[in-house]
Amino acid sequence: MIEGRITIDGRAAKPGDQLNGKERVCVNGRPVKLARGRPHHQHSFLVCYQQAGDASKRDDAKSRPGKSDAPAPPKHGRWISVGALDANSSGLLLLTTDGELAHRLMHPRSQTEREYAVRLLGHPTGAQLEQLLAGIELEDGPAKVVSIDPAGGTGSNVWYHVVLRDGGNRELRGLFDAIGLAVSRVIRVRYGAVKLGELRRGESRPLSRAEVDALYKSVRLRSESDQGSPKGRGSNE
Repeated sequence: MIEGRITIDGRAAKPGDQLNGKERVCVNGRPVKLARGRPHHQHSFLVCYQQAGDASKRDDAKSRPGKSDAPAPPKHGRWISVGALDANSSGLLLLTTDGELAHRLMHPRSQTEREYAVRLLGHPTGAQLEQLLAGIELEDGPAKVVSIDPAGGTGSNVWYHVVLRDGGNRELRGLFDAIGLAVSRVIRVRYGAVKLGELRRGESRPLSRAEVDALYKSVRLRSESDQGSPKGRGSNE
């Protein structure tokens, strides 16, 4: 560069020059083509409190512009739901624009914990609790809970907090049905490192940097706060 062998738009290049890919760069008077990489956009992350039936409402709203309750579109990409809730369940719904992260979080190999608040019609016996922890053979294969803890209530309003690593809300209902207990309500309160917290029904919030980093770490991916690798990813904050 000192000898003027490299020029940018006709002037001699100097240390520190930055290019946007539109300049005419020449070496010894001959133009060179600059590789134009795709612009990098930070991924977005959102946690929502989805109400029971919201998923079907959003499907119906596709034919009614302006009536959808879905979150606003992200600045870049599209929202991908991580572990969708069925129409009879409510609670935490995790959204991201990072398809690889979503795929890994939902893959059975990741063993990502999902925690649910479950309302039962009556108290389970000790034997029934042992069955849930030991495992039960369902139509889709064996299933079990990681933990189940009482969370208050009496009569037909008994609550338990249940943690699963495989499956989701449908499997949860199947487990209780298999031991003869009726489930009247299911609320997802945690997905991996992300908790529902103080969110109210229909509300949403962006994930914190700590939550984003914890999700990536749990599935062995780099977040954008781990800069130094072109494969890094991060949040929209």
